[in-house]
Amino acid sequence: ALALEGLLSGGVEARLDKGILRIDRFDLRGSGFDLFAQGVLNERMNFEARVSDLSRLVPAARGRFDSEGWVRWKDHHLTGSLEGQGKDLLFQGARMTSLDLHARLEGRDDLSGGVKATARKISFRDVQLDSANLDLAGRLTGHRMLFKMRWPEAELEGRLEGGYSKQRWQGTLTRLSGKDTLIGPWNLQGAAALAVSATRVKVESLVVTGGRQERLKIGTDLALPTFNGLLSVEWEQINLARLNPY
Repeated sequence: ALALEGLLSGGVEARLDKGILRIDRFDLRGSGFDLFAQGVLNERMNFEARVSDLSRLVPAARGRFDSEGWVRWKDHHLTGSLEGQGKDLLFQGARMTSLDLHARLEGRDDLSGGVKATARKISFRDVQLDSANLDLAGRLTGHRMLFKMRWPEAELEGRLEGGYSKQRWQGTLTRLSGKDTLIGPWNLQGAAALAVSATRVKVESLVVTGGRQERLKIGTDLALPTFNGLLSVEWEQINLARLNPY
């Protein structure tokens, strides 16, 4: 049993036998959070976390986040899954009224798994979104990502395919489309190559078209975090009213 000046209480019952960790009881309660776990680490260990005040764990954050799942560590491989729900979240200036998160991990030599997330009523500086969806699946070196965002005047969705290697993500934007209430739909014309690292972002020949012969072509090769470099933009017959919803 544990008790620390009224800040932390609960109990832990665990055994380590021949390198195998078994937790019969892990139950900790503190100001704004409850943590529970039970099981054998190299078979399946279930856990739950109920955080009613995120600021107690992350000073810059606010809101509530509840999660549950399981984890396994066997033969130097980590496997597990997590489901979580957040309410009234605030972090680094970004706010959202709710977040649903589903994640799974298969820890082989090339990490594989997936993440599905849905956030609602999002605001960041002057950006206001009704909802945002993310669906990521595959391996670290080869995966695909679907995304979709909606706000009152417009919506945007797309698909990325690529992989992470040597501290760089490299891939292709295979689908990008949107529509707004003022003008109508627009679409990506052909795949666009992308490369992103901590020091550089490069986009090769991203072309989108809309109604009435609208055409926009963008290319970038910029150094981060200064954004010094090349930005190339070409456009034809663009209705500038399209910019208003974005």
